[in-house]
Amino acid sequence: MTLRGAYSALAVLHLGHYYGDRQCKTREIAEGKNIPLKFLQQILATLVREGLLVSVAGPKGAYSLSRSPEELSLLDVIEAADGSLEPAGCGVCEVECDWDGPCSLRDAWARAREALVDSLASTSFGDLQKTST
Repeated sequence: MTLRGAYSALAVLHLGHYYGDRQCKTREIAEGKNIPLKFLQQILATLVREGLLVSVAGPKGAYSLSRSPEELSLLDVIEAADGSLEPAGCGVCEVECDWDGPCSLRDAWARAREALVDSLASTSFGDLQKTST
C-alpha cells in the first residue's frame, strides 16, 4: 500500500464517523488526520471520481461517503487510490517470471497477497469505526 492509499483510508475513516450526520470540509479532514492539505485534495478528487465519495462544490463545499461505512471495504478504498493489488506478474522480483517454471517464492507470495486482499475485502469501515478512537 502506498502513502496515497493509507491517507485515503484515513480520510474515509474520518468521513465514516460523520456518515448520515454531516459533510466534512477538506481542511477538517486534513487537520483531523494530519494529512497534507494539497495531497488530500488530490486524494478526495480521486475518491469522488471512483464513486466512493460525494462532494458539494463551492465555498460551502464538503465531502461525505457515497454509501454507509459498513458497505465500504478497505479494499475498495485502497484499490480506488492505488489501483488493483493484483500485479501483472508474480510480484516477487524485478525480472519477468517464467510461468512454466516459476521461482520457489511465487506460490508463497501469491498466498500472502491473496490473504492480504481477502483481509482488506472483509474489513469494512464500519468494523474499523468500532475499534478506532
